[in-house]
Amino acid sequence: MLLRIETDLPRGTPPWSSSGDRIRLVVADDTGTEHRLAELDGRFWSVETAAPFTGRVTGMFAEKGVVRFAEFRYRGTGRS
Repeated sequence: MLLRIETDLPRGTPPWSSSGDRIRLVVADDTGTEHRLAELDGRFWSVETAAPFTGRVTGMFAEKGVVRFAEFRYRGTGRS
């Protein structure tokens, strides 16, 4: 199974005050079929609406049971 987080920059011109970036959580099963689990407005994961929030962090975490992570890759675009 493959779990992927995708983001898109806000639409329009800076400072993008009317819209946030889009964050999608996508999983691909063993056949390669992709399923969108969630799509969020990035403003709610930023200091724009959550003042004490310090920033987004990507990592792996399991709350229960035995989980084996075979691989973790990150590919950034260099844009901020």
